[in-house]
Amino acid sequence: MISLLVPKSKAKQWKDYLQDLNCFPKSIGIVSGSKISAYLDSQTSDVPLDKYVLIPTSFEENNLPKEIFNCSELQIIHNASLPTDMEKSSLQERILACVAEIVGKKVTEEQFIVPTRFVIYSPMALLSPSSFSTKEWVAFLHRYRNTEEANRLFSIFAKEWRVTHIALNEPIPIDDVMRRPLALQPLYGDFGKPVWEEPTAEDFSNAFWVHCKQNGIYQTWAPLYTMFSRGNSVEKARVLKFNNISNEVIADLYAGIGYFSFSYVKGKAKSVFCWEINPWSVEALRRAAIANNWSVCIVRHTEEYDFGVGSHQLVVFHESNEYAHSRLNSLGTSVRHVNLGMLPSSRDTWDMSTSIVRREPGSSIHVHENVTEDRIEKYGEEINSAFTNKLGIQTTYQVNRVKSFSPRVWHVVYDIQTVD
Repeated sequence: MISLLVPKSKAKQWKDYLQDLNCFPKSIGIVSGSKISAYLDSQTSDVPLDKYVLIPTSFEENNLPKEIFNCSELQIIHNASLPTDMEKSSLQERILACVAEIVGKKVTEEQFIVPTRFVIYSPMALLSPSSFSTKEWVAFLHRYRNTEEANRLFSIFAKEWRVTHIALNEPIPIDDVMRRPLALQPLYGDFGKPVWEEPTAEDFSNAFWVHCKQNGIYQTWAPLYTMFSRGNSVEKARVLKFNNISNEVIADLYAGIGYFSFSYVKGKAKSVFCWEINPWSVEALRRAAIANNWSVCIVRHTEEYDFGVGSHQLVVFHESNEYAHSRLNSLGTSVRHVNLGMLPSSRDTWDMSTSIVRREPGSSIHVHENVTEDRIEKYGEEINSAFTNKLGIQTTYQVNRVKSFSPRVWHVVYDIQTVD
């Protein structure tokens, strides 16, 4: 960190110069009078400090402008122990200073506003899609993407947020059945080489993984290959409160990385049988189960599950959920709860769910759907009627709003429950 020791008569001139470059940290300010000596060492032993002021900058030695370096009227001070160092100036100030140095001209906060909407999934910061949306940010990232300049800029964010990786989130393609984050934009850190088809154990080992804990449950995933929805936490917590999970058999036809499966396991289900087609999600399920000290078995499509119900807390079938009925039938079991956690609609598995659920009072099928707000109640009636007809027994339903995607569209879970 560089500071400038300048004559008092020149203080405003140099302060204005630094402000024009967005390189004057206001949170530190100019130091004058007897305070100066407390922050300097032998670098200034021959300077009459009462006639000088100390002006902090956001420059480092390697990017010091020649106007400063070649000026004889000031003294360059290295690593002055200022009362508030550069790390305590605002992130916005540091980013503006870095951008100004890279582009070689003054920039403003309106042009390069620092993102404030992000989530930390250690050790990664995941930014909202609206981040870096000004035309200046867009042009900057287009020009400097994957350059040393961009790396230097994002290292400031990374240090501030205490992360090693930064990525920009984007919506999941609706037509991708694996629900992969294909539009995710890595901005900082090594996310590894993309491997989509038949990843090996070595590929899993070399990939970048993040983790978080919700409701006391550890979850991990490789953000380049699988999504994570923080907004599902309310529904996960609701599942944990179900009073008929303990020692029951559960089926999750869209397991993902364990969004809802794990809540059933934590609720002491006898066995949770899952279906998942994304190999990266299957590996995430395995890793997290081990981290949570749960017994887990991964079963590929060509393999048989040669154990009885209750042998493993979590059983993951790496195959399409169209095989759920035959798998459970071979085990001689039906299930108390069926989770259908696919958006925008789980309709493709409605028939499958009715073929595996236990047809006795108290069984539930949890139907996840995206629904416009004006149709939530009406759609619930339609779904309940459809399941009553499919099951051939009476059902009731409960509406649970999980989160809104827009002012008019909601992620809704309809609990379809069998009754006497």
